[in-house]
Amino acid sequence: MITVLPGMGANNRMYSGAWRELRGYDYLDWPAGIAPDSIAGLAKSIAEGMDYQPTALIGSSLGGMVALELASLMKVQDVALLGSALSSNEINPLLRLLGPIAEVSPLSLCQVLAGKSPSLLSRMYSEQDPEFIRSMIRSALHWSYKGGAKVYRVHGRHDLVIQCLKADVWLEAGHLIAMTNPEECITSIQRWRIEQGIEPDSLMGNR
Repeated sequence: MITVLPGMGANNRMYSGAWRELRGYDYLDWPAGIAPDSIAGLAKSIAEGMDYQPTALIGSSLGGMVALELASLMKVQDVALLGSALSSNEINPLLRLLGPIAEVSPLSLCQVLAGKSPSLLSRMYSEQDPEFIRSMIRSALHWSYKGGAKVYRVHGRHDLVIQCLKADVWLEAGHLIAMTNPEECITSIQRWRIEQGIEPDSLMGNR
């Protein structure tokens, strides 16, 4: 089973369309009612709620960071990052400067306003626990990965949130590539799994 984690203000619905044609994938939501004080702490909460051993992990944005910590906890060797980072140094410097504003900003009001938007991303953001968002912003600003998983990076050339210097696959896209470019992400991950000697039909359906 391949475990897939969403972005910070999203849930499993960000992986729609072609993603749902794949076999052997488990699309997670963030645990409800918790606001861990670290990315590693969030990964620990997720691991405690899982009843299977993942064969690989995939994560978008914050989900990629959590996937890396989860890999260390669950001894998973392979992690694919979709528009994600290996450390806070890759977060856009302007966003790092704005990060402390999250401590005092009215996130609940922002979420109410976002909930009035018809877009899926806005609706998902409006449903997220504001304390979870606040905690994860704070944690991401001081995080770096120290584990030894084999990391495969798919990244948008026009990503203004995370600045990746070296990716395995570059897409002509922005930050939310799992939503905007699902077919290209899936093809890239399928190629990655084939290179690892895993038959794609056994894990990814007949694509």
